[in-house]
Amino acid sequence: MFDLRKVTFYVTNACNLRCKHCYASSGYPLDEELRMEEVRNLFNELYNLGVFELEFSGGEPFMRPDFIDILYLANSMDFSLEVLTNGMLIDKKKADTLKDLSVRVVQVPLEGLKEAHESMRGNGTFERAVNSIKLLKNAGLNVQVRTTITKKSLSDLEPLAGLLANMDVDAFLATEYIPIGRGLGMNDLMLGPEEKNELQKTLTLLRNTFGSKISIRGDAYGCFEGSDDISKFGKSNRSILCGALRGDWCGILPNGVVTPCDIIPFYAGSIRLQKMEDIWNFSHVLKSFRQFDPQDLKGSCGTCPSKVICGGCRALAFLFYGDLYEEDPMCWKAKNSVLRPRVEAEAGTE
Repeated sequence: MFDLRKVTFYVTNACNLRCKHCYASSGYPLDEELRMEEVRNLFNELYNLGVFELEFSGGEPFMRPDFIDILYLANSMDFSLEVLTNGMLIDKKKADTLKDLSVRVVQVPLEGLKEAHESMRGNGTFERAVNSIKLLKNAGLNVQVRTTITKKSLSDLEPLAGLLANMDVDAFLATEYIPIGRGLGMNDLMLGPEEKNELQKTLTLLRNTFGSKISIRGDAYGCFEGSDDISKFGKSNRSILCGALRGDWCGILPNGVVTPCDIIPFYAGSIRLQKMEDIWNFSHVLKSFRQFDPQDLKGSCGTCPSKVICGGCRALAFLFYGDLYEEDPMCWKAKNSVLRPRVEAEAGTE
């Protein structure tokens, strides 16, 4: 039996930005988003299931008029709270409210320095995001900054880490760009094999340089070759896999649909049609992720020496091949990698 420990609740699809790389293509609210009474019933079910942590995302959660009321409700039930926001709507009052509600972590994205960030999120968004971070820190909150690494932002990592360390940001999270949602087709922003290795080496350098001031983390999977990080993991350990494969996490979309993956929408059920307990315990979609065994991987993932500590992205394998155990098409080592045409062009080969 797998215990549900953390849930990400996407409270609305509405967003005040139109980021080029948004995997959810957020903008307008979905039809029939959960009403407050449905949210209350959901939280009761999650509490009874033993859920410890609620993470709130969107869209932009503050675009939902009753979002603060939702946070008050969650806080009254003693959930550990985390809020993901683009920062555009953060002011002193909201920052103080988040602190009063004992929100454990607030995460704000910065996609590099100003030029790289605004090329993805729009003019004027960099300074507003930085200001929101300052307001949140001044309120005494734990603030994390997430950066989606692209070809444009890779060179920004070191100066950005320095900026965040000087702002007393608590954690810097680096994740690789995946061309889905609004970013579908923008493959030119993806990292190539040498850049993936450079990313891992840069993260190691940043930990050595700024590690005493700020926690610096990267993707759990990706290209580990040439990186010192691989030696830290040893044998297979489900704890470093994504939440879907660990079997302790799920996402709930604004309309009540339950999904095991926040990148690709696999649908495990709907809380409007089923009890959350039944979805969690009996959904064949969730079971297919929990039964994951890296020894059964196929293609390049199956022969990769890093498969037991990496596993690749199973959602992308399913999206491209219809098979959770196929090779990760985002990995440069994959036979049919979506990176390969660009890699071969750069190498001057056919």
